[in-house]
Amino acid sequence: MIPAEADQLIAENKRLQEQLEQVRSELANRIGATARASARQGEFLWGLLDALPERIYVKDEAGRFLLVNKAMSEAWGVPIEEFVGKTNADIHFDPLLAKCLDETDAQVLSTLDEVVMPDALLVDRQGKELWLSRTKRPIRSLDGQGWNVLGITADITQIKRHELALMQAWRQTIEVLSNTTEAKDPYTAGHQRRVAQLSAAIGWQLGLNEEAQTILSLAGAIHDIGKINIPGEILSKPGKLNPIERRLIETHSTAGYEILKNLVLPWPLARIIYQHHERLDGSGYPQRLSGEAIMMEARVIMVADVVESMMSHRPYRMALGQEAALAEIRDGSGTRYDPAVVDACVALFVDHRFVF
Repeated sequence: MIPAEADQLIAENKRLQEQLEQVRSELANRIGATARASARQGEFLWGLLDALPERIYVKDEAGRFLLVNKAMSEAWGVPIEEFVGKTNADIHFDPLLAKCLDETDAQVLSTLDEVVMPDALLVDRQGKELWLSRTKRPIRSLDGQGWNVLGITADITQIKRHELALMQAWRQTIEVLSNTTEAKDPYTAGHQRRVAQLSAAIGWQLGLNEEAQTILSLAGAIHDIGKINIPGEILSKPGKLNPIERRLIETHSTAGYEILKNLVLPWPLARIIYQHHERLDGSGYPQRLSGEAIMMEARVIMVADVVESMMSHRPYRMALGQEAALAEIRDGSGTRYDPAVVDACVALFVDHRFVF
């Protein structure tokens, strides 16, 4: 190789080395800038998590805490750094609670779906009662190879207190409506309360939840509210009603619906009352609904209404008694009345010795 060619190769090699060094320098600068940006983003996200009032945490597939925010740390009185790497059993003093939480974690990871736990009334470390809303959902792990559990617990104590106060106000309103109806029709005094009692008991026998039983009780307590539109002399008539009077009596379901339909209530009481004289075979009134078109709550109240009415005195007859009332609903089971509701009602009286 001649000297001139060697000099050219040396110069080219030097130039390439300088370019490579420049690329390395630029790459290092970019990596540094990205790292600083990531650090700032991390600080921002941590600040955001710690500013939230909700208790937030992340666990790995083994149930170990990877991250907790300030609210979570303060709620349990455990420093953040002591949470990391620990399990529920390490943190919670109650082994049953720890087991329950582990089970919901496992459910999230096995289904890869959100789990919303029932609202819970708990007592904090200071002995104060708190209502908590708890949600868990799956999130990808940092390496993208597995799944973690993200938990969010919110203090809903104030919301629950407002709900309870509002519920009490609604209940008082319904009680006033019930009393108003019974003041108009003294012969059925107590009828609505007894229907409410029996309806809720049937709901219990059917295995309905507490909320459903409450709805049945409230609807039963005012199911005849529409009778305030019926003249008192017809309601208390000692003899048989003529066809015109009968048709007038039958308007009370519609009247009750009209009274309640514009009230802002958390329960469909207006529709239940509208349907409580329907029958499964379409022979009822006012809409002649049949089968599944009739709400379950209305199917319960129609049975409770028939049974209580037959077991009580009326202006036009003496009480017919329990046996006659149960015979009526048994005879109509599957045609006029829902068989499951009939069976539940009969079981209450026969097996559980239900009394009003």
